[in-house]
Amino acid sequence: GTRYVTIGGAIASDIHGKNHHLDGSFGNHVTRIRLMLADTTIVEVGPHHDPELFWATIGGMGLTGLILDATFRLLPIETSRLSVDTARLDTLDDVMSEMVASEADFRYSVAWLDLLATGKRLGRGVLTNGVHARADQLAPADALQPYAYRADQLAVVPPVVPPQGVINKLTVKAFNEMWFRKAPRRRQGELQTIPTYFHPLDLIGHWNRVYGRAGFVQYQFHVPYDEVGVLRTIIQRLSAAQLPVFMTVLKRFGPGNPAPLSFPQAGWQLAV
Repeated sequence: GTRYVTIGGAIASDIHGKNHHLDGSFGNHVTRIRLMLADTTIVEVGPHHDPELFWATIGGMGLTGLILDATFRLLPIETSRLSVDTARLDTLDDVMSEMVASEADFRYSVAWLDLLATGKRLGRGVLTNGVHARADQLAPADALQPYAYRADQLAVVPPVVPPQGVINKLTVKAFNEMWFRKAPRRRQGELQTIPTYFHPLDLIGHWNRVYGRAGFVQYQFHVPYDEVGVLRTIIQRLSAAQLPVFMTVLKRFGPGNPAPLSFPQAGWQLAV
């Protein structure tokens, strides 16, 4: 969800994105790591060379040593744009059903949920599915530079913010209503930039300041596919508590990898 990461940190955290249901997490694409152990010995590990140490390093939060450099595979793309389908969905059932039905057709999939919505609107949200845009989908002007990439910030949150921040039930309720209503009921094939689709929070500089001096805690958990009722119960309880949750993200995960400390497994994932 952010571009401000390092490759070493991505490996040590075995980060996941909006494409885990098809591609798995970052460690799935690493082919070699050069690692400095605690005694300063330098070793090279990979999926087929000392795999036990390799998979302990994937998601190992740096506990096996310092990652000096790494080799990993990338996906060939034709443009720096995403073709995005957006759906505004009125209930949690609608969101989850649509995610299940559409995930095989899109490399990237993520849903935003309104945790302040109650009753029949419980779990309403906005689903955005994306694929990398082809060169022939670009407008003539953009096609001249298909890989053009800009990551400018739209605004910066000033340092002068009330100590308690501006996140409260009133502001979040207003934001959620605006965010839900501004999404189209259905829109297909909208071209978006990489920062817009993948890193929307990074478009606002120092966005964390809106939480005030106390900051925030992000809670992220996983529910296996056959325990979907647990996910529904958690969302119902969060909604009933009427907590001012600024951002709630629902994703679907594919199978996990052999890393013993890696977080993703097949199932639903909610970040609050």
